Amino acid sequence: MRKIVIVSDSHHQNDLLKQVVQKEKADLYLHAGDSEATEEEIYPFLSVRGNCDFTPFPLERVITIEEVTLLLVHGHRLTQNELIRKAKDVHASLVICGHSHCYMDVILDGIHIVNPGSIAKPRDSFKGYLLLFVDGCNIEVRKISLF
Repeated sequence: MRKIVIVSDSHHQNDLLKQVVQKEKADLYLHAGDSEATEEEIYPFLSVRGNCDFTPFPLERVITIEEVTLLLVHGHRLTQNELIRKAKDVHASLVICGHSHCYMDVILDGIHIVNPGSIAKPRDSFKGYLLLFVDGCNIEVRKISLF
């Protein structure tokens, strides 16, 4: 079983990312954009570029973990239908996105879409991150609150 930490929209509050890394030992750390930081500043997180990022992160990443292929995007340029189409194009069963600053965990048209919300500036009641557990082709998502 693999454990993945997922955050988004930290908006240069790198101390929050460091707290998460100290708390959670994981196989992979993913950031869904708008870190407003460099790769070095958010290490060990792999990130994509959000609308507030000016570093050369890619706009998307396709990652395979065990039998699950996931698409990591910020999501500011894509509607939900476009996210689903893009996921299907790369054979991803899971999309991780950010941008809205609101937590989301839904399955639409057979694609699991999760958004950890914002670890720094949430627009809903959840301030935290997600843990994703992958076991073969099975996934489990857990919300972890910072407070």
